[in-house]
Amino acid sequence: MKVPYKEKEQVKKLGAKWDSKSKLWFITNEQDSTLFSKWITEDEVIVPDKTEELIKQLEQGVQEVFTSGSFQNYLNVCSKFHQYSFLNVMLIVLQNPDAGMVKGYRAWQDDLGMKVRKGEKGIRILAPMFYTTPIEQTMERIDNAKTMFTIGNIQIIKNADSSYKLRVGSKVVEGITREKLKKFMQEDVIGKEIIRFQDVYVFDISQVEPIYIQQKEGDKKIHPKAKAFLEAILKKPKTIEADSQLVKKLYQAVWKICRIPIKEKEIKEAGLLGYYSRETDDITIKKGLNQIDKTRVLIHEMVHARLHNPNTNYKEKTRNTREIEAESVTYIVSKKYGFDLADVSFDYIAGWSKNKEVKDLQEVLHTIRKESQSIIKEIDKEIYKQQILEVTVEQENEWEIEAG
Repeated sequence: MKVPYKEKEQVKKLGAKWDSKSKLWFITNEQDSTLFSKWITEDEVIVPDKTEELIKQLEQGVQEVFTSGSFQNYLNVCSKFHQYSFLNVMLIVLQNPDAGMVKGYRAWQDDLGMKVRKGEKGIRILAPMFYTTPIEQTMERIDNAKTMFTIGNIQIIKNADSSYKLRVGSKVVEGITREKLKKFMQEDVIGKEIIRFQDVYVFDISQVEPIYIQQKEGDKKIHPKAKAFLEAILKKPKTIEADSQLVKKLYQAVWKICRIPIKEKEIKEAGLLGYYSRETDDITIKKGLNQIDKTRVLIHEMVHARLHNPNTNYKEKTRNTREIEAESVTYIVSKKYGFDLADVSFDYIAGWSKNKEVKDLQEVLHTIRKESQSIIKEIDKEIYKQQILEVTVEQENEWEIEAG
């Protein structure tokens, strides 16, 4: 909110807070916005102050992850919640490093027939709030704005000749007609543009229990969704080692997404199981390794090929940093698919992190999460393709038998 200097004490008493970076006053979603209607314009976004609190918690937590020996917790959470943002992974690590599966209160209840136990404390994370106002209402708000309409990182400036200037981040487009602006808002903004992040609470699987439904006869019956969910968990295999075919599928998936030459040959150097060559842009794996070790080595060297090839800024990173990134991503991917833990020296990592700036540590953590997330998505896609192919082949075989 833009507040005249002489009225600052008035908004302060009402509970508004000053943001020194944007030079604006703001209120939270919990506050009554009608008290501030004098200063709030129709096209302003109200930002929750708890977001800033969580950001500060993150900055402190980055150092704690390394210095307190909880780096392994960070990697474990990444392996379980690879679809989550870096910020939310960090928040889960800091609040519940043993979390195994998290959902919102209503999601547990409505989707899985489970309920949060009384007295359980939720995990605070940040959820994106999307711009979803109907297009006609949106255009009306733009028309009624005096000179500029702002939503998320988008600014729409009204020109004197009834055209518009559109600024999206650092990109500026001049001379847009109202019809083109309407099309842009309808196709690229509404329902897609994040206007803010709001803190929400999620609960871990350890904090929930099945819902029981009262029967007419007087007995209680477990909710059918809860029954199906719990049965699915019990049936899920604990480790990949027990399924040799799954190990083979995983190796084939990693080989597919690698997209550079891979060769096996004798390596005489003690302790060296494989390496990535920047000169020839290929990967060499020691001949004779079992399928699991071969897969783990391939993942490790593939990470080097993706993050530390000649086309990247690998020279700006020390050799130790590059190894930490590769080992950590390998750990996350391996754990996601049920491998024994990959070889990561957590004591070494704690020593490496000393005297480093928070932004540098945060960049490494962000790189690890982002790369492991990308690799897991690609592996899942390839494994799915393999499964579809197998089903198709099985069906064709059945048809051949029936035809015969």
